[in-house]
Amino acid sequence: MNRAVERLFTRAVNPVVTKLLDSRFHGVLSGSVLVLHVTGRKSGKLMRVPASYAPRGPYLDVFTPARWAHNLERGQSIELLLRGTHCRATVRTERNPMAVGKALRRFLRAVPREAIFHGVKVRRGQPDAFGIARAAEELCCDALVLSRLKPQPRGYANSLLTVAEYLASPVIRPPAMASEINSGGFLERRIRMIVSD
Repeated sequence: MNRAVERLFTRAVNPVVTKLLDSRFHGVLSGSVLVLHVTGRKSGKLMRVPASYAPRGPYLDVFTPARWAHNLERGQSIELLLRGTHCRATVRTERNPMAVGKALRRFLRAVPREAIFHGVKVRRGQPDAFGIARAAEELCCDALVLSRLKPQPRGYANSLLTVAEYLASPVIRPPAMASEINSGGFLERRIRMIVSD
């Protein structure tokens, strides 16, 4: 999807979904969608972000490649709107790609519509194992770099492109966004998520 169209869609749809989840009609979506109240680290701005979730015992699994997630820290207490009720929850983040992959597989089985946002194909109700491994590694790598090293997002994205260009075939070296090292178009999506507002 074109980035401008995606942004327009998000800005138009997120407020509607948030309002619906905060109304008496929340049951239409609240079985798998909640609203997180996330405060921007730099801006201090409160964002009300709808996100898909999958219950797992006393926990709720939420996965997103979106940049707002980098505002969440392990152990942080946040407000959320869950099934029409405002409550608080403690953030638990995972940086181990194996654990993230296992949890992402469970999550995508419960909420298969989310697979497209992680670049994972679902066949016969089962998420693709290679896609899960790649998505888990990317989520962990990007989260770790952006939270620990605190680079400028564009600088980090440029570093990824430099590596992609270096790894491209030495005989014919197309621009990184064109080749994407046979990633199926996911490098561009990943770069866009890193540099998005």
